[in-house]
Amino acid sequence: MDSKQVPKTPSPHDQFFKGMFSQPEIAIGYIRNFLPKEIWQDLQLDQLTLDGTSYITHELKAYFSDLVWQCPYHDTEINIAFLFEHKTYQPKFVHIQLLRYMMQMWEQDIKEKRKYLRPVIP
Repeated sequence: MDSKQVPKTPSPHDQFFKGMFSQPEIAIGYIRNFLPKEIWQDLQLDQLTLDGTSYITHELKAYFSDLVWQCPYHDTEINIAFLFEHKTYQPKFVHIQLLRYMMQMWEQDIKEKRKYLRPVIP
């Protein structure tokens, strides 16, 4: 088959990361390796569930690929958000992008009339 006839996969890097981090054992390994033990030791990681909701706005979809894992923490539910973005440069204000992402999650909480805004670990 000619390379011109092979269909290209849209966003292969996003698909790779989503495929990998959609696996609970990989997500748990990431959590244990990159979060402080004081946080993850109280997470009920055996109850980790993948949230199928995307919290990225339509305007940001071209730039972000999101995965959100939910996990009980003590007597509440905590969201562990993995946000993957691929750039050819290091953005100067990536914290602003993360804040927008978190705001989308909290706006969803308000829309769903939750009693409280869920804590998010980006």
